[in-house]
Amino acid sequence: MPSRTRRNPTTPVPAAFEDFEPALATREEFLEYRNPGEKFHDSDAYPATLASLNEPMLFQVGSTHLDRRGKRFLVYHPYGDETTLIFRDADGGKTAAVLRDNVLYKSRHQPVPDWYTNVRTREVVNLRPSRVEEVKYPEKQIVAGILDPVAANLKEYPVVLQRVDLGGKRLELRSEREPRKNRRDTLVLLHNGLVVAMASDEWGATLTRVAEEYRRLGLGRFLADVWMRFNPSAKSGGFTSSGQATSVATWEQRVREFLARGWYSELVRQKRLTTERVREILAGVRSKISPERLPSDERRVEEPEPELLLYLDEENSSFVLYDERFLSEPDEKYVYGYGFLRDSSSAGTFFFRLDYDIEYADLVIAIALQMSRDLGEEIYVEDVPGDLVEWKRIPSAVYKDGRVTLSKDILDLQELARVERMKRKKVDRYDELYHQLLELADSKWQ
Repeated sequence: MPSRTRRNPTTPVPAAFEDFEPALATREEFLEYRNPGEKFHDSDAYPATLASLNEPMLFQVGSTHLDRRGKRFLVYHPYGDETTLIFRDADGGKTAAVLRDNVLYKSRHQPVPDWYTNVRTREVVNLRPSRVEEVKYPEKQIVAGILDPVAANLKEYPVVLQRVDLGGKRLELRSEREPRKNRRDTLVLLHNGLVVAMASDEWGATLTRVAEEYRRLGLGRFLADVWMRFNPSAKSGGFTSSGQATSVATWEQRVREFLARGWYSELVRQKRLTTERVREILAGVRSKISPERLPSDERRVEEPEPELLLYLDEENSSFVLYDERFLSEPDEKYVYGYGFLRDSSSAGTFFFRLDYDIEYADLVIAIALQMSRDLGEEIYVEDVPGDLVEWKRIPSAVYKDGRVTLSKDILDLQELARVERMKRKKVDRYDELYHQLLELADSKWQ
């Protein structure tokens, strides 16, 4: 509320404001303007992850049916690279194979595509790869190396508007072109070249998205504020609960800017506002939040480096690689690798399951091969019944007649397992975490 003592504004009060200036509206008026009709969406209506916000540009060039049941794959090539083909499941969108440099990389148990129908000409295109390579995760191992989202983002959003620190991270605010008032040009926040938040126009409504991995850092508030400054007439098209909270926070920040500049007092002195009207506006501001608090002041503790633990069963036939944080927060995101052995009369010993997050691929495969060496077993790696073991990643792996073994010890699994048991037993007296760990490891990659 204005002071009885005249307060000189820190900057001149504009002679006129926008058609709709948030700081001259009450909280209710602001929400009604931003969200006419009080439309709401579920919180997961517009999910966003780092992967989805950086989805590379792909162009569909064909489709193919690969078996009698009519399983269908769509064929794409990446932007700027018409020689590379990516085959994705038409139902789930999962990459099954990639043709690059005339080598076909495919996941195990997937039929090999050797033709596709051109979507434009309807002609059948025959593929003649020079060789076929099996890989565990084509999407992460091959496609990720072909598509460079950083280069694509810098090209798509060339205009740097601001560099800012939010949540302890150095970010770039960029746009597709020099923004103009109410033109609703797309705005993005980049971290290390990747889009982590985006504000854009979607069919006449504002859509603001923040990657799940970058939530609670103040990015949404910052981007919403910038968007409103460039696009004061933009409407939301419907709020999620978090979207409304972000919008209210943006309004509160604008009101506090008026207070800090002394503009309310000056507007009352100029008889452009009444004292009663200022009281109505200020009544909606939450007093528990300091007026000096801005989005850039919000901080979150950086994620610590993972402390890896290795569970090994008593028979040395199965293992789980996981993060020590699992012991205090049981969650599959802290499970990084899983594998177990089986035997058959035809193949001998093989890995029935061998799964991992791609950044831990080398370590998990090394654990698997060391485990088999400790058992004195050679591992069958040819096709069925076993899972794919990418043994070529390990320099000391030796292949002979469809089986692989290590030429030397590379890990002390027993010592690693001893440390894991000691730490787990301290907090898991009744084996509750133990059972959760095995259940989540078994289900994570299914």
